[in-house]
Amino acid sequence: MVKASPQRSKAHRDRKISNFEFRISNLICVFCAVCVSVVTLFTACATAPRYQYSRGITRDTKGIPPTQRPYEIFGEVYYPIPSADGFAEEGIASWYGPDFHGNCTSCGEIYDMYEFTAAHKLLPMHTYVRVLNLENNQETVVRINDRGPFVKGRVIDLSLAAAREIGMHNNGTAFVRVEALGAPTEVSENGRRVKRFVQTVDYRAGNFWIQVGAFTSKDNADRMRATLNRNYGQVDIEAHNRGDALFYRVQVFASTNLDKARDIQRQFESNGFPGAFLVAR
Repeated sequence: MVKASPQRSKAHRDRKISNFEFRISNLICVFCAVCVSVVTLFTACATAPRYQYSRGITRDTKGIPPTQRPYEIFGEVYYPIPSADGFAEEGIASWYGPDFHGNCTSCGEIYDMYEFTAAHKLLPMHTYVRVLNLENNQETVVRINDRGPFVKGRVIDLSLAAAREIGMHNNGTAFVRVEALGAPTEVSENGRRVKRFVQTVDYRAGNFWIQVGAFTSKDNADRMRATLNRNYGQVDIEAHNRGDALFYRVQVFASTNLDKARDIQRQFESNGFPGAFLVAR
């Protein structure tokens, strides 16, 4: 493969960036956007990120890390979750590579498509997740360091290295299961250091709930609970103070069996709750 010149590579990246509706022309615009409260996570990279935020979320986010603040993409607001404990979901995975290689990620790192990383819309940055390709039973472990994908039905965007490891780089997409892992730690095995994950949650057994909505209005949460109570068993409202606002999370008890809980999650997705996801409590 003939390696492109730096001038050609830069021109190619510039053309890709110009395709975004919410773009900025240079680094100075990033700082100006921050000054007028446009939400952005990037202030240190020389290249623009994949997605630009259309406007700032006006509620107070003082004390909240930039990558955990609510953000808006293409008219939809996303609220990153404060903890990955118990997180599991299924959906379509995609991957992104050469067009973004060397550009900024949402946490300020430089994207390297040969590293085992991924983009997720809600998980905290630097969360490790196991991604299982349900079409061929191959799996990989990646670290979340970017936001996305913002394509309906897709749950995670993998690096090229991760896509190759689970055999989906040729097709471009695959149906996968994503499970958050615990904190990484290094242990000694046969005289060498290897990475292991300290799981704080048993992902196969426990009380599994499906979160179907999160509201800043208690009245809205109560209305959703009343609606769900007509067709489902136990429906709880869990109050959570993010620091920027108090959220009321509506969760429906699914099962003590993970596979059964996932079946119920898919039912919710088919019945008008495409953002429903599993949590372990």
